[in-house]
Amino acid sequence: KGVRHVLVRHEQGAGHAATGYAQATGKVGVCMATSGPGATNLVTPLADAQMDSVPVVAITGQVGRPLIGTDAFQEADISGITMPITKHNFLVTEGADIPRILAEAFYLASSGRPGAVLVDIPKDILQAQTTFSWPPEMHLPGYRPVTKPHGKQVREAARLIADSKNPVLYVGGGVIKADASAELLELAELTRIPVVTTLMARGAFPDSHELHCGMPGMHGNVAAVAALQRSDLLITLGARFDDRVTGQLDTFAPDAKVIHADIDPAEIGKNRHADVPIVGDCKEVIVELLEAVRADLATGTALEYSKWWSYLDDLRSTYPLSYDRHTDGTLSPQYVIQAVGKLAGPDASTVPASVSTRCGLRSSSTTRSRARGSTPVARHDGLRRAGRDGRQDGQARGRGLGDRRRRLLPDDQPGTRDLRGRGCADQGCVDQQRQPRHGPSVADAVLREAVLEHRPVHPLTAYPRFREAGRGSRLRRNPRRTRGGRRGRDPSGSGHQRPSRRHRLHRRQGCPGVAHGRSRHQQRRDHGRPRHPSVVRRRLRRRPHRDPRDHRARPCAQRAAAAEEETK
Repeated sequence: KGVRHVLVRHEQGAGHAATGYAQATGKVGVCMATSGPGATNLVTPLADAQMDSVPVVAITGQVGRPLIGTDAFQEADISGITMPITKHNFLVTEGADIPRILAEAFYLASSGRPGAVLVDIPKDILQAQTTFSWPPEMHLPGYRPVTKPHGKQVREAARLIADSKNPVLYVGGGVIKADASAELLELAELTRIPVVTTLMARGAFPDSHELHCGMPGMHGNVAAVAALQRSDLLITLGARFDDRVTGQLDTFAPDAKVIHADIDPAEIGKNRHADVPIVGDCKEVIVELLEAVRADLATGTALEYSKWWSYLDDLRSTYPLSYDRHTDGTLSPQYVIQAVGKLAGPDASTVPASVSTRCGLRSSSTTRSRARGSTPVARHDGLRRAGRDGRQDGQARGRGLGDRRRRLLPDDQPGTRDLRGRGCADQGCVDQQRQPRHGPSVADAVLREAVLEHRPVHPLTAYPRFREAGRGSRLRRNPRRTRGGRRGRDPSGSGHQRPSRRHRLHRRQGCPGVAHGRSRHQQRRDHGRPRHPSVVRRRLRRRPHRDPRDHRARPCAQRAAAAEEETK
């Protein structure tokens, strides 16, 4: 059976295509790239696959072995570059090791917790001849992924389930990786425990099931978030307590005990302490947990969660998942996704790319494979209820375009604005300005200081080290002290500084040497440089001097000569 090769126009596209293939089929995705810049273009796809636990093998070229370490043409230490973002990587040093290393790479990528593996092959090895033998003998000392859970820990988890009053099945992407959707459904129906699924677990549990409360986290719905916060037991299966779900860890589910089952022992207890840690494959864990729960039910243990479900049902009826239909004939994104989901059916595989956060998916500049198998086009279950926070369809939320633009002061634009720069559409607020090109804006600093110290601060008198983009004038550390003397303030209250008496005097006399001249530091810096003719003509005018006797500024040379002629 031949190998199908797909030619792409960029190595990054090859990496993301391999990730999408692995997500949709469950097999290992493979991508290839040349040495140097071709290999470094795979860094983003490899990091994405590793974070999402997607099995991907990347094969890269490398300069010949004699040139490694000599900064040769298109040489890059791709093994060292990708070491923090891959599960493992190899640098082939002998041609006879290629079959064994490739077999180990595919085994590492697909076993245990899936991830990204890189194989770097030098050019001279690819051009050499060797003896091929298959299947090779793998040498992976120390790599023994644990798949079968400990029986004592499973029985302790069943005991906590029997003692709990408000439990929640917190399901992550590990259930999909373990192909344990059927076992999860059986466990939920046996215990009647509410189920919440993370973004990586979309499709692991039927969205239309009565036990499903939705997706938790910052893009989830009210029932799922409240179920986690008010629970007294979190049964975590293949999840990692991501910050998009938990928010601040010290305030996440404060009264809940945690049963954490994961095949990666490094994830257990990393973000949240686990009262019952279980290391093993999610499918094996759920199967043994089913047996333990059935044994407890056979002894007369009753699982009563009527009050708990009454609270959650009230939340689901009060905050249903809905959206506003457009009345001008246009189609809302929620309606489009819902219609595509109905047309595609429940068995369609989807790959969302750069989807807005209003659709419940993480916004990204790269294509991310999020759904597979039985996920129905991410449907609108992940949508936040439109109109709940006072904004209409299409307006940016707190973490959309608004955070990428400069926040304005309340009096910069008409309408009502809060400290995050949001505006109310019914009061005629205009769009926010763009972020300054260089450095932070003065308005940001002023708002931050006003919030911390609870006092109004004007941007022209605060944070003198910052320069407002496009203004070209630096705010001084002491706004009342200049080289021309003490300055007054504008009586209008705008905060602008008024020129000193000496500056105003010589402006009236037509001598711009002081008001528009350069400082002594600039004069010393520019001494001896060729000057533009207009600058030379301006420099020919003498700058006024101080009279040591009366300390009054003498008139300019031209004015003195004219006065002498009139006297004669």
